[in-house]
Formats: sequence, C-alpha cells, structure tokens
Amino acid sequence: MSREKLIEKYSYMFSKGWPSWFDYDEGWDHIVERVLSLIQWDIKYNNMPNVEILQIKEKFGRLEIYFQGGDERTSGIIDLARHISLKTCEICGSTSNIGQTKGWIKTLCKKCVEKENIEHWIEYENNN
Repeated sequence: MSREKLIEKYSYMFSKGWPSWFDYDEGWDHIVERVLSLIQWDIKYNNMPNVEILQIKEKFGRLEIYFQGGDERTSGIIDLARHISLKTCEICGSTSNIGQTKGWIKTLCKKCVEKENIEHWIEYENNN
C-alpha cells in the first residue's frame, strides 16, 4: 500500500496535522500498514479505546511508533512491530541477510548495503 493510501485509509488515527513526513524508508511501510490494520481491528471488534498516532520513525535501527490511547494490546502490537523491523531491511523490506550499520544505525540487507555502497555494516549471525 502506498503511503498516500495508508494516510487516507487511517487518517482518523493520526494526530492533528499529521503526517507531514515519515522518518523511515519505504521497506517498513508494510509493517506500519499491518500495525494500523491490527489497531483498527482491535478498536472495531475488541472495544479498544481509540488510538492517536503521534509519530512514526526509525530510531537506533528499529521502527518506533509513538501513540496515545489504546491499551496493553496496542503496546503489544507496536512492540512486535519493533522486533520485526530489526529483522527487515528498511530500504527494500527483505528479511534475508539482515544487519546493521555502525554510527547512524540502520537495519539493512546485504543487497541494499552493496547497492548503496554503504560501509561499516555488520550482518547478524545465524541469518538466512
């Protein structure tokens, strides 16, 4: 789903004035879309309190979603997304040969590292 469609579909969840930007690369868009759809489902079918998404960004190589409202299920959904992002390339969305850069930490696959000519990248051990 494109970011424009994502914004349109879930606009009622975003804080006022949102979104002026997304501070992560497109490889994680599918994770964000899944998070928003699960939260939407919980609001509709589990009577979860409304959720206001305040910010979505990359921080220290993982996806961070800041929000108000919701409940412990909301926190669980977002925690799961954080863990998934650590095994997903931020650029292309691949889950193979994942590692992180040093310095400004980004989670990337080996192919994107080579394509973008990125230095100081360490592949995770026991990676597929």
